[in-house]
Amino acid sequence: MNKFAKGAIAIVVIAAAGVVGTNWYLGKKMETAIAKQQQKLAKEGLSFSYDDASVNVLSHSWTVKGIHFADKEQGELFTIKAFTSDNYDLNSLPAHSVTEVTGLQFSPAALANAPADLKDKLSKVSVHARIESNYNSDKGTVSSNTLVDDKTLGELELNFNVSGAKPLMEWAQAYSKKVDTDPQQLQLAQQQLALEVVPKLQDLVINNISLRLKDSGLIDMYYQLNAMKTGRDKATMVKFLQPQITMNPILTDKQRQSLQAFIQGGNELTLKLAPTEKMTVGQIMKASFQHRFHSNLELLHFLGVTLNGNGFAS
Repeated sequence: MNKFAKGAIAIVVIAAAGVVGTNWYLGKKMETAIAKQQQKLAKEGLSFSYDDASVNVLSHSWTVKGIHFADKEQGELFTIKAFTSDNYDLNSLPAHSVTEVTGLQFSPAALANAPADLKDKLSKVSVHARIESNYNSDKGTVSSNTLVDDKTLGELELNFNVSGAKPLMEWAQAYSKKVDTDPQQLQLAQQQLALEVVPKLQDLVINNISLRLKDSGLIDMYYQLNAMKTGRDKATMVKFLQPQITMNPILTDKQRQSLQAFIQGGNELTLKLAPTEKMTVGQIMKASFQHRFHSNLELLHFLGVTLNGNGFAS
């Protein structure tokens, strides 16, 4: 697991102050949870500090401000202006919850070895992320909206709605509480964990999924990073990609135009999926499902896939 991933996990673990009570009591519980996480990270040469942590009972939310995540050898890696959630207890998924990260920025030490022009672009990045979810325990439905945006890079928005989620949610809550009372459970082998999770995932029914990507600089940054790795600049990459889009037999003219514009940079792309038939993930994974379709195009029609609002040709 890389350092940035560990940093993200560390920030999430701050939510261990998940009890209901007074501002003071909840604040003390949060500080205790943060201190424990700091001790764990210190053993790996990692650390995070914060300027302020508070709980607001009236708004049913908690906030940690001025987070600094650092590596013992590299120094500070990134900072976060504020991390806020209205979910006191991450051992359960409430009917409605909102989590927000404001002002995630790379620290100078993290960009020390980057080329000057790339360093300049990354130093201006200030990421905002917001996740809103709804869970109906009676119907077993989960819907979620995730928005990640930055003025210099663009926006990424993911929406999904699934049903049949009750077995998975009940398992996740039970496992979370088990880990909370017995930290050794975190060492549960990945294979054993997969054996417990996969059957629950197979009960899910995908109602719809949509992914929207609005480019304000992310595509150009991708080309720049790719050029550093392969030596092929943007013009070369676009020239390579355009024929593949033009010659793709299942794309419509409007879809080709959308993709052609997107790879040039500064445009928006939306991919949606809404299956015409409600089936569980387990049913879709069976060989009999795969044999239903004679071509990829038939499968795309079944899944109800659209690109920038345009369906695939018949």
